[in-house]
Amino acid sequence: MLSCSSGTGMTSDPDDLMSDTWVATDALGREMPQIDSVGFTKDDQRRVVGMFYITWHGHWYENLASPYTDVTKILNEKPEARLDGTDPLWKYGQYHWGEPEMGYFLSYDEWVYRKDMSMLQDAGVDVLIMDVTNGVRYWEEWDILFSTMMKMRQEGNKTPQFAFWSYNNNPVEVVKELYERYYLQEKYKDKWEPICPEIGQNKLLWMIGEIGEVADIIKKNGCDEAISDPSLRAHLVEEMADVLMYYHDVMLCYGITSDELREAYTKKFERNMKRW
Repeated sequence: MLSCSSGTGMTSDPDDLMSDTWVATDALGREMPQIDSVGFTKDDQRRVVGMFYITWHGHWYENLASPYTDVTKILNEKPEARLDGTDPLWKYGQYHWGEPEMGYFLSYDEWVYRKDMSMLQDAGVDVLIMDVTNGVRYWEEWDILFSTMMKMRQEGNKTPQFAFWSYNNNPVEVVKELYERYYLQEKYKDKWEPICPEIGQNKLLWMIGEIGEVADIIKKNGCDEAISDPSLRAHLVEEMADVLMYYHDVMLCYGITSDELREAYTKKFERNMKRW
């Protein structure tokens, strides 16, 4: 959200608010960068901007008394509490760092979601990442959020897409539930990228681009340096991971199963071994 690139100020899209030409200064005096520092809109490669979006302000926060969930207000009242974790002002386990622009809210507020989606879209955010790394599913909050995003689109507004990130606490079960609740039922279908051959073609081209980046590291630095220098090795592994990600996406988009791939690989391997 801190980057801004300005184009010509002209657009063929009547719904384009040209937010990439806006200027702004925040409450701390920080200014958005101008075209002289960031240049024109970049189109040399596909860039996807993602941002975590947290929805854990649930019903359990309804009865917490202000200002005792606000660190700024607590410290204004009693600055010495900053160094005393036993101070009675620290009544709760979780706090706002300060009062949000739209006031203290719960994650069921459609108006807040609308404001957030509008600002994030204007900031150039392409996808919201729902954090499910601790295994907690915020079904009620997500349904309100996603439904609000759908309403906005039906009204002619633009919103980011959404994705989920699962890692700890039985991620297989988490992903299975997400798949069954949203993807299998094609709920909010236009909010995620489709899995189809047309998209697979794009993924294939992006994979080739990532392979080129892997080759470029080795070409510029040599094989030995690429695997022995820690920073180059980390870069090489990262680019290889990108290749594998797109490879997996291509398999999904073309409906190629792991069994099909294993069978073809085995046959190909056996044929190759007979050549020598």
